[in-house]
Amino acid sequence: VTQAALPPVPGGYRPPPPSYASTPAAVMKAGTVRKMEAVDVFMYPIDKPVSVKRGQSALVPFLSAEFTGGSCVLYNEGANANHLLSVVLFKNAFDFALDGGPIAIFDEETCIGEAMIDTIRPGDEKFVPFGVEQNVAVSSVTTTEQRNVHRVVVQDGNLVLTRYRHTKRDYKFDHKGSSDIKELYLEHRFLKGDYELTETGAPINKTENFYRFLLAAQKATITMFAVTERTLATESIALRYWNNDTVTHYFNLKYIDEAVRDFVQKEIVPLRLSIEKQQVELNSVNSRISVAANKQSTARYSTNNYNQRKEESLTAKERETLLEHLATLVEQEKELQVMYADSRSRQEKLKRDQDKLESLLKQPKYEVDLFTPPPPVGVQPRSS
Repeated sequence: VTQAALPPVPGGYRPPPPSYASTPAAVMKAGTVRKMEAVDVFMYPIDKPVSVKRGQSALVPFLSAEFTGGSCVLYNEGANANHLLSVVLFKNAFDFALDGGPIAIFDEETCIGEAMIDTIRPGDEKFVPFGVEQNVAVSSVTTTEQRNVHRVVVQDGNLVLTRYRHTKRDYKFDHKGSSDIKELYLEHRFLKGDYELTETGAPINKTENFYRFLLAAQKATITMFAVTERTLATESIALRYWNNDTVTHYFNLKYIDEAVRDFVQKEIVPLRLSIEKQQVELNSVNSRISVAANKQSTARYSTNNYNQRKEESLTAKERETLLEHLATLVEQEKELQVMYADSRSRQEKLKRDQDKLESLLKQPKYEVDLFTPPPPVGVQPRSS
């Protein structure tokens, strides 16, 4: 910004400019600057000039025109969980933003309510609530359901089942009034995440947090409306734990084909059962080793106690007990060597069979789409 030259003044003296005029950045504190949106600035043209004397104020009308919209009702659980709201659907069809503030709503000559509106940009459409429709009671119930499996994949030793999990919200509008409601707007707060709309009438639009539906409600009638959302859910089942009955069950459900069924029954199930049997036998051998090792430890402790005494101080009974302990040590050592060798051999075979099972589990491959789920429901804007 270039500062224009100031005209001369009588006497040649001119007061210095204010400090902020030359260095505005130096006096601005951090955090006082914010980004200004276009709607933050309001400029309203008026047809005739208006003069306002100093110390006075004046109301200046700048707009007198019809707007696009009309009276209707709205249900938003967060605003009123039990009743509909009487609202005006207001669309700013003018060329400038309308500042927020209080408004009065008239039906012909009668004021039927007051409301507060937020700033409305040009082209925006907003609901302006001004009352509660007591003639319509609203309630809702939420249920969750797992749908049938529609896709199956066998890979990496797992059976992976894919299905949809549906969350359904049933809205009940109990209209006890004497007039039909032609325009009832329902704002349904949608589920966040990987959810999509299904098996539901199409909404007219979608906001940041809501699906918006347009309904009608007849007088003296209960109107039901369901909103269903779905998300994919997967379940992984390991093949290694199957038995022949399990294989037959999944084959009858068409989750696997004949090739997978035969391979699992002939290769995987017998080997898994063999591994389980080997593990039981190995545990038994290791248990016997533990018992023998404890006996040997007891005999060695007693022998060491006798060895610490002079031989002539031992009684005949003690010498006999010492010889028995020595014989036990020799016998237990031979037995332990045999059991250790048996345990190592069993562990090696068990490890080979376990590795073979892991290799076999990776071989079955299969995938199938059992049926095609209905497509998601998209937004269908209201016709003008």
